[in-house]
Amino acid sequence: MIFADIVASKSGLKIPIFSDGKPMHSKYDPEREAKNSISTIQKRDCFLVLGTGGAYHIKELVRKYPDAMILAVEKSQEDLDYLSKEIPCVKEILSYKNVRIVFPESIRTELSKYFIPSLYSSFEVIKNTPWCLFNAQTLPQITESINSSLREISQDFSTQSYFGKQWTKNIIQNLKHCKNNRKIKIQIEKTAAIIAAGPTLEKNISRLKDERSQLYIIATDTAFKILLKHGIYPDAVFSVDGQFVSINHFLQTPECSPLFIFELTANHNAVKKITEKQYNVIFTVSGHPLELLAKSRSPESFFQNDSSSGTVTIAAVDFALKTGFSKILIFGADFAYSNGKTYSSGTYLDDLYSMDQKKIRTQETAFSALMYRTELQPVSETKCTTAILDSYRIAFENWILANNAISKKENEIYTVIAEKTVKNGEIQTKGFDFNNFANFLKSEIKIILKGDIKEQLSNPVVVSILPLIAYLKKQKQETKSFEEYLKLAFSFIVRYTN
Repeated sequence: MIFADIVASKSGLKIPIFSDGKPMHSKYDPEREAKNSISTIQKRDCFLVLGTGGAYHIKELVRKYPDAMILAVEKSQEDLDYLSKEIPCVKEILSYKNVRIVFPESIRTELSKYFIPSLYSSFEVIKNTPWCLFNAQTLPQITESINSSLREISQDFSTQSYFGKQWTKNIIQNLKHCKNNRKIKIQIEKTAAIIAAGPTLEKNISRLKDERSQLYIIATDTAFKILLKHGIYPDAVFSVDGQFVSINHFLQTPECSPLFIFELTANHNAVKKITEKQYNVIFTVSGHPLELLAKSRSPESFFQNDSSSGTVTIAAVDFALKTGFSKILIFGADFAYSNGKTYSSGTYLDDLYSMDQKKIRTQETAFSALMYRTELQPVSETKCTTAILDSYRIAFENWILANNAISKKENEIYTVIAEKTVKNGEIQTKGFDFNNFANFLKSEIKIILKGDIKEQLSNPVVVSILPLIAYLKKQKQETKSFEEYLKLAFSFIVRYTN
């Protein structure tokens, strides 16, 4: 515990004393000190205060900016319990709805939970000088936790602001296609083979053909067309890409009948094309709040899958593990550009760039532009990677650790051995009642708009449209209140559920 005593100031208010004998607040009038320090603070939507102590500065901050979200850091739960038991001001601020006390080890988690850019547009860190001086040794780690969390939040918000509308539209439209009961047997006695579209896939096509009868092949969407060109018909195809361009993966459909697995955020035009062909289709949900809201209404309609990494390869590997495969091979998962190539030959990009090439802009020029769109990082003489590709590699390695699996790589092929798998081998999903869900949304929206919106911020319906609000905030390029953005987002939802 960093506090050793609590004494009365000249004004009669209690103040905490650090273990080195120094006070955290003024020994004369901590309230006046708080007013003076907060008077220079400009308005922000969210504050992170380093140092709770007697909380006089936090109470003043709430008085000045009552609509702001305030996260206040204290060293430990033991310190907080001591302070709240002895100092009335601390006990008081703990009852405020817009104040949360966090600890150094939970800063990243709590910032991600409470600092929501769709809701709060501005952020500032306020340092209580005596508290920071006493905690000088741990302050660098605290600062790094704050900075790394803000980077992650910024990247996530940037992604939401780009894809927020497309994701929302895809989810709603795809739910309309999730209407059939499915009972699908998976041949888990075989070895699962996940096929990504990295350049090294080309050198291992012959192995896929030779061992086809022993493999349950799950193609990622980009690799699907490559396999078909080589006469290899997969058992399943996995797609998570929400962009319209992903329909190009499915322009050619096989004579066989693979299982198609779509993340609910996947492009609804691709889903529509496949469902019209009467193929078996199941939907997975991951972390999008609108997906989770739909799943909460009908859990049996979806396969729970981890696609949070943003890469379809890891999502497909996760699917193989959860369906019961104990051995998984991964082809073409390079997480890099090999021998000057971005993908194996045979993707839709070959056709697209071929049709678009001119004398001064050949197919090779287009692929070079794709490769050099971000800074390249050398891996070896024949390989280079980028920050995003390397993040996928790291995500894959983290997935291995999180799932108690082991992996090795030989001849550009990963082998993943899962020590603990549920030997199910069967997938059962039931149809989703879209009309019931649409009516639920519309009913909830009416209730939310009639009441105090600030009291509804934890409502799952409000949370479900935060990525859409991120998109709207970026597109409008103007200052609007959260309530105004909420109404715009709701009108979008109502339009697409009709």
